Amino acid sequence: MERHQTRLRMERRYRRPIPHLSTFIGKEGKKQGLDIREFDTQAETKTEDGYIQNRVEFKLADIGLRPLIKLMASIESSSYPVAFDKTHIEHFQSGDKYNVQLGVVTYHRKQN
Repeated sequence: MERHQTRLRMERRYRRPIPHLSTFIGKEGKKQGLDIREFDTQAETKTEDGYIQNRVEFKLADIGLRPLIKLMASIESSSYPVAFDKTHIEHFQSGDKYNVQLGVVTYHRKQN
């Protein structure tokens, strides 16, 4: 019974399409005081098992570690089925300044 309920919750989650991915990430960034301007949105693709995949990469320059972690946590803990599939962090300067490149992917089922 519990396994069935878990499956139903997951199916509902994947039926709910996410808003435009870069808009969603931009709003989450603003909540952390970040202005994310550089997005690389990739074309929507369909998987063999019927899911629609959306993916976007974005860059942040000279960002502190705390706002970065808060941004990642807010994206990951959203009610949407999202995940990070790329994390690249450079620390060439002294102090709490990082250049970051992140990739976010989401899946949803097409509404019938």
